[in-house]
Amino acid sequence: MRDNGVALPPVCRRYDIAEESLSPVDRIILTSDGTVMRTLEALTRKRIVVNIRKRTVEDDVLARKIVLHSPDEEDFPLAWAESWVYLSRLNPEYARGLRNGSIGIGELVRNNRLETFREINEIDDQVPPEETPTFVETDTPVMQRTYDIYCQDKQAITITEYFRRGLKAFAEIDR
Repeated sequence: MRDNGVALPPVCRRYDIAEESLSPVDRIILTSDGTVMRTLEALTRKRIVVNIRKRTVEDDVLARKIVLHSPDEEDFPLAWAESWVYLSRLNPEYARGLRNGSIGIGELVRNNRLETFREINEIDDQVPPEETPTFVETDTPVMQRTYDIYCQDKQAITITEYFRRGLKAFAEIDR
């Protein structure tokens, strides 16, 4: 429990994250089961865009690495993500849109009103720079979470996201 009597959400307690290490924004980012892009837009009050850094398809798996940032702050990414989409577990039309890059995962779910369930598998509130993938371009510790998205009771997508820590990162972009 915190001094003010407010406990961390169960998902944070499940991963043994120190309560005092997370700001309110950190807790929202790590435990939200909604679209990350929409959450970042609400926090920064700016439009957030997806920059696909790498996209490969091998067998049935689409792998992507992306960066999320404001269009006018491209050199200040708010988040990075890598995803693995099991194409055969999706409607062929949706899989085709993801494969050719014409639609993003959040957009796919939102625009097609897909019934989905997100299950957070891992949270880490202090990933050192040397332990992050090379496409995560920062020299400060980041937060990380990994979750699965289920469609029609099948695990269809796995996503690992990396975020800048704390309110300071959001205040810098929200001038």
